[in-house]
Amino acid sequence: MAKRSSIGYNWAMRKLAVVFLLALAACASPSNPPVTQVAAPAEAAAVPAPNDLTAASNYCRKTGGVVQVRNAWYTTPSGAQARLNGSTTFCHYRAKDKSTIDLDVNTLYSTKPTLAALAYYAELKISKQCHKYLADPAVCYCRQELIGADFFTTGGSWVPAGQRPNGNNRTPFCVFSDFSVIDSWGLTYHSAGIVRGMDLSKVLRYKPT
Repeated sequence: MAKRSSIGYNWAMRKLAVVFLLALAACASPSNPPVTQVAAPAEAAAVPAPNDLTAASNYCRKTGGVVQVRNAWYTTPSGAQARLNGSTTFCHYRAKDKSTIDLDVNTLYSTKPTLAALAYYAELKISKQCHKYLADPAVCYCRQELIGADFFTTGGSWVPAGQRPNGNNRTPFCVFSDFSVIDSWGLTYHSAGIVRGMDLSKVLRYKPT
């Protein structure tokens, strides 16, 4: 992979930072600084309470999505596969044109900002360097433009419960530092104004102000 352009990288990060700071400012009360406000929602997003998970799953179904539990797997360079400890509940949207988009149900249901939701709203344009990364521009977009993580080493990913990683279920998901998760390809297409699966701006409970 070619080295990322420091100019394009810095520009993208500044734009995402601005969106994030604006969202935090909207959530903060006059007596509490934004730094105080962001800590609690991020921790809550990482481990939602059982009742919240049930409500989030029901909301996914209500908005036309399918609830999917996915387990974390990794694949070594030699091809060996192993289950990791993590699992996440996703909402899977599929459009009539068969395009799809997935995100964790907590991001979908939360009225507070998550990095996954902000990345969707920000629509940062994909760089020319990522366009040249023919192996998987969505992976490049997640890693270089949004500073997220996708595959676990050589091909592990969030795999539907009961399955092992294979060529059909290794969809790259962009995982952010607040543990929010969203479909990397859905983000990449949306950066060009193309909606896949569902226009998440219509179903995300968090709305930028």
